[in-house]
Amino acid sequence: MAIPDGFKFSGVPRDVKTKDGGSALVKSKRGTYSFPDDFAPAMAVASYTGSLINFGATGGTPFDSYAIWDNQLPPTGTQTSMLILPFDCKLKSVSFKWIDSDSAAFTAATTTSFKIYTIAIDQDPNSLGNWTERLTLSTTLTDADDGFPGFLEVITDTTVYTAGTGITLAADPSGNVVPDDTDPSIILTIQGV
Repeated sequence: MAIPDGFKFSGVPRDVKTKDGGSALVKSKRGTYSFPDDFAPAMAVASYTGSLINFGATGGTPFDSYAIWDNQLPPTGTQTSMLILPFDCKLKSVSFKWIDSDSAAFTAATTTSFKIYTIAIDQDPNSLGNWTERLTLSTTLTDADDGFPGFLEVITDTTVYTAGTGITLAADPSGNVVPDDTDPSIILTIQGV
């Protein structure tokens, strides 16, 4: 049976001792709570995994190295890879990991920018001008990471992205990466608001 709206609950805080189904003390800080107003909804969390293709490409725009999310095919010239946010949310974290067994070699220490872009649901995603850069993360990749660099960036930005917004992650391609045909793994995590 579903809890009807307006249903009232009586309860005591966690630190109050109870006895026989009630509080052990008369002055027990008892409170009354109404459903659903006094009950916070569960915050949905979702993580999306993918690959950052063309990361070893030389030069070009950030969209030369972009995310292909799991279960998506690499787009043709008339398609753009992106996620559609399923609920109002904030970004919680972005992570990157080199996973190729042919360890990455960085011919020079490379500071790379990873960028989050969004687009409105009614805009053409194949037009670069329709995307809005929302966030830039920078990291320096070197061979000191034993050829398997990675990072986890916790996002402190409080921007709320509405359900239906398109979102993707792109990076500045790095010509300092060998082998240049390896696609690192990425994870984007969101939390509902």
